[in-house]
Amino acid sequence: MCNWLWSLESADHLFIHCPIFGALWQHVKAWIGADSVDPQHIMDHFTQFAYSSGGFKSRRSFLQLIWLCTVWVLWNERNNMLFSNKAKSIMQLLDKVKLAILG
Repeated sequence: MCNWLWSLESADHLFIHCPIFGALWQHVKAWIGADSVDPQHIMDHFTQFAYSSGGFKSRRSFLQLIWLCTVWVLWNERNNMLFSNKAKSIMQLLDKVKLAILG
């Protein structure tokens, strides 16, 4: 179980390092065909995720959207676990990200 239930959490921990939620990034990257190492800090993670593929501005904007949707899904799931004692699998979270992006 993740330590965030019993202590103050940082954004870096919740969104990147938490063993419960951090695993979602690997699935998101596999879905979009990205291959990179996750940085240790949230702002570096965003920058690398959005800009590592290079390419056109539209591609970077789409990657930024995916990143923001993933963070939103992680935040909501964290709150569901903490306040409602409800948990979803990583694959269910990935489906939520896809639905947010693809409608």
